[in-house]
Amino acid sequence: MKIRTSTLAVAVSAAIGIGMAGQANANIYALSHLKVEELSIIALDQDGSIVVPDTFNFSITNTASLGAADEINTSNCNGNFAAGTGNCGSGGSGGNTVLGGSTDISTSSSAGPNLTEIPDGTRAGGEDDYSFVGPLNSGDYGTADSVINDAQLVGDAFTDTENIAEVELNSLDSASGGSTIQSNTQLEWTFDLPDQSVLQISFMADPDLLAEISTPQPDDPTDATAQADLTVRFNLTQDTGGTGEIQWRPQGTTAINDCSVSGGSAANCTEDNDTQDLNVTASVATIPFSSDPHSYDVGDNLTLFGATITGIEAGTWSLTLFEQKQANVTLATGIPEPGTMLLLGAGLAGIGIAGRRRKKLG
Repeated sequence: MKIRTSTLAVAVSAAIGIGMAGQANANIYALSHLKVEELSIIALDQDGSIVVPDTFNFSITNTASLGAADEINTSNCNGNFAAGTGNCGSGGSGGNTVLGGSTDISTSSSAGPNLTEIPDGTRAGGEDDYSFVGPLNSGDYGTADSVINDAQLVGDAFTDTENIAEVELNSLDSASGGSTIQSNTQLEWTFDLPDQSVLQISFMADPDLLAEISTPQPDDPTDATAQADLTVRFNLTQDTGGTGEIQWRPQGTTAINDCSVSGGSAANCTEDNDTQDLNVTASVATIPFSSDPHSYDVGDNLTLFGATITGIEAGTWSLTLFEQKQANVTLATGIPEPGTMLLLGAGLAGIGIAGRRRKKLG
């Protein structure tokens, strides 16, 4: 009887072992990154003179989450352009940033989530290092970073920004992981525009998005999703004198005007350059392998964007630039194969039979 009991125990152990072997590691990765350079926003009156803006506010929010752990970092600064006052940094020309911040979470050590560094310091530059970390095919991490390097409203010639959200999962022990960055880079220009004024916007940009799932075997019974999102929009809103609103969402559609006018405004908005989609989602959920890259490249690939708004009615208007990058991944524990379940069931049934035999012998 001892021999039979041992045999059944081995059968059950083998079934459990096969089930665990079926849960092989999978690599789930998502990246959303945007670099903006030479952003110029110029308001002109009827005579072609530059309209001086009044107040401005910059804000940044970075969030990262991994399982039950999460981190958030927020920064903001503001000022009055006409008065020459403000609490923002001096800009890139002075060797400093106007505004910045970062958030990282990883499981780089057995002690659990490390809330300060991604695995092994792979983004060596730390904060304001926008090199791509993954996919590493090992470890779990979520990271977000954003910066305003230069800004017209603090005395620089142009505005430069950069943002990244990157996340990766490799362990089936992790139920989910994600990194979300909301870079609400708000340039709120409040100014009185004479009738028939003009607003010109131009900048260079390089978007990079990648969502990817890779598993080591085609029958790996895991459920996984990877998604990266990018949103960029400019809103010109009338505060006094009417309810007009103008919104520009560049989508890389040269034959379609992505700038709309609403709220009864008689203004016109025309895209001068719209070279890439800056409002896009990369998403995959196919196993064993699937990949959805969008304008993904390691180096800079800056292209030109521009829009001109004419016929703006007199009144006070506010201009807001909104940028958001999100990267989210999920990974569900695998379900044991049917053969594994049969073997486990047979082992449990055998234990039951053995128990009844012991009762009869007793």
